[in-house]
Amino acid sequence: MKNLYIVCYDISSDRTRYRVEKIISNFGKRVQFSVFECILSNIDKKRMVNMLKEVFANFKIDKDFDSIRIYKLCDACKTKVIKIGIDKSIREDYQII
Repeated sequence: MKNLYIVCYDISSDRTRYRVEKIISNFGKRVQFSVFECILSNIDKKRMVNMLKEVFANFKIDKDFDSIRIYKLCDACKTKVIKIGIDKSIREDYQII
């Protein structure tokens, strides 16, 4: 079963941010500058999280500033998302190739 996740980040180093963006973009779609929507199986979620943890372990991070947040949206929550302006939401049938 796949679930919708919102992945957002705030990273000060350009190099580290670029690596994080590349990883997340392999799993989902950018909907705002530092926000992605990802439809992931539990295995894919674990893979992505492990890859992101590896970046934090091996590259320059600011321990007082840098963070990545991953929010799981339940089916009921997905219907309650309020969108104002352009809708770049990921569709349920969206596939990363």
